[in-house]
Amino acid sequence: SCSRSRACAMTNVFAPADRTPTPGVKSTPAVLRLDDGTIFEGVSIGYNGGAKGCVVFNTAMVGFPEALTNPEQKGLIVVTTWASWVTFTVKTPEKDSLGLCAGFESEHVAAEAVIIPVVTIDPDDEQAPEGHLTVLQWFKENKLPAITGLNTRALVKHIAKHGEMRGEVFVGQTAKQIEKMPLPPSPRLRVERKRPPSPLGRLCHARPEYALAADEDLVAPTSTSDTKVFMPEGDPSVHVGMIDLGVNAGLIRYFVRLAGAKVTLLTANEKPDMGLYDCVVVSTGPGNPAQHPKMIEWIKEHVSDLTSKPLLGLGLGCQIMALAIGCTVQRLHLGQRGTNQPVLDLRTHNCMTTTQNYGYAVDSSSLPKNWATLFTHVNRGTCEGIVHESRPFMGLLFRVERGGQPCDT
Repeated sequence: SCSRSRACAMTNVFAPADRTPTPGVKSTPAVLRLDDGTIFEGVSIGYNGGAKGCVVFNTAMVGFPEALTNPEQKGLIVVTTWASWVTFTVKTPEKDSLGLCAGFESEHVAAEAVIIPVVTIDPDDEQAPEGHLTVLQWFKENKLPAITGLNTRALVKHIAKHGEMRGEVFVGQTAKQIEKMPLPPSPRLRVERKRPPSPLGRLCHARPEYALAADEDLVAPTSTSDTKVFMPEGDPSVHVGMIDLGVNAGLIRYFVRLAGAKVTLLTANEKPDMGLYDCVVVSTGPGNPAQHPKMIEWIKEHVSDLTSKPLLGLGLGCQIMALAIGCTVQRLHLGQRGTNQPVLDLRTHNCMTTTQNYGYAVDSSSLPKNWATLFTHVNRGTCEGIVHESRPFMGLLFRVERGGQPCDT
């Protein structure tokens, strides 16, 4: 059978990188096994528990606490490509004036696990000052599995060649023990794709892919369970209804503090009453946009009415908007994840540095009449934003607020 052949298949095992062990850290073995059977060995420096998720790499060099607490990371095992982490302290979460966690994107770590090339412990940081945790303490406090000493160069090259796929972290077990374990059947989605005649063709999966299960809902555990209201200082300039698909705190701060808006945060399944708001924002979030048929249908109805109020889709919200207007949205071979991503504004031809974290791209060649591409990625040539030519409807894939990232946008 298929599962039998997968279990008996030859396994590639990558030994730990030839690096000096992290001083002060107990050498508990840890293993990452990818869904194709490839195994990478390392050392645990975080929570002594396992994790499952889609293995991706992120090229950011700063903003790790913000990145790991961003709800967009739900369901992901994040590999950082920045060569070395010098341990730093993380402030114990405190509420800001809006009731949000200051310095973080949510109240909890969203990533399933993190993989770091090298961690160097500064002797001065072995004991965190009052009100702070060392980053290693922070990992354990938040029950975040973390691996170092792993051959991240080989891992990133493997992902770049074969595409993002599911993986599992094992702590306290060796590669020899994991090799004897059968590979999991599902959840994985194997879909044959034909390359479309568009810039996405060379970037999307054109072979059977290993991905998250089609029925895995990543929005439900990250979205608010009840309506919340955030007020600016002084009279609000506008009332924004924000549909929470896994919104990060920085986006709420952006609208309230910089735009002076009153923000009403709505649940993921709530159909907004447009009479109450000046505009609606469909937020960022994790997962597959096709898993939200009710939201797709609502946006389709909204944009078909030429008298409708302004609508803005961000990240996952932009992908859902694209599906609602009839665009093709495809899973990328490699997602766009990291900072310093160059985006070109097609109106002004100005280039902006942005932060991005998404795995599905909008095929600009499938845009319907009266819709146009607003931004493109300079390196990849892919669509980064869409806009209606005469109505106030817009979608953006990159992050627009500042939060451990460049502030061009």
